[in-house]
Amino acid sequence: MADRYNGSSTGTSGLATSYLHRPKIKTSKTSSGVRESLGKARYAAVVALALSLIGTSRPAYAEDGRIHITLAKSGYGSGNLFYEAQKYGLSISGIKISGFRIRGIELTGTALNLNSADDIVGTYSGVDGQAPIVGHAKTARLENPKGAVLEIQEVNLNRKFTLNLDGITIKTLGWQASQQ
Repeated sequence: MADRYNGSSTGTSGLATSYLHRPKIKTSKTSSGVRESLGKARYAAVVALALSLIGTSRPAYAEDGRIHITLAKSGYGSGNLFYEAQKYGLSISGIKISGFRIRGIELTGTALNLNSADDIVGTYSGVDGQAPIVGHAKTARLENPKGAVLEIQEVNLNRKFTLNLDGITIKTLGWQASQQ
């Protein structure tokens, strides 16, 4: 009986070897060709999608910051950029303020498309030829040559007053912009 289980000459070795050597399953060449072409088409679609996303999106490293500006009646002022958990002092000039009774103007907004804090520095003009006018419930959109975009709202202006921010110049105040 022991010979039966260990594959000796009792005839069971033939069963064991036939079980271990099964014939291979045949596949047709047409199904593997179709499968291969579907794989290539799927790969091409993924590559095309990736390239289209790269071409239409802004750089992943560009970030946004918050900006707060205080202007004096003279048209000069100061402000702060809050970017990547840091506070950067700013010097503001280039705005003409006249003909009204106000001691100071508070502006707040968002700085978009910043690759570094240095990008905020520069002279701004309206985006797409639009006049960058801020007023009651109105947002001014400005851009500098580095591609930084400011979206600015007023905080303390009355309903009748508007302020044209075209030509506003922002410089560093107490920190050094990198030279590129």
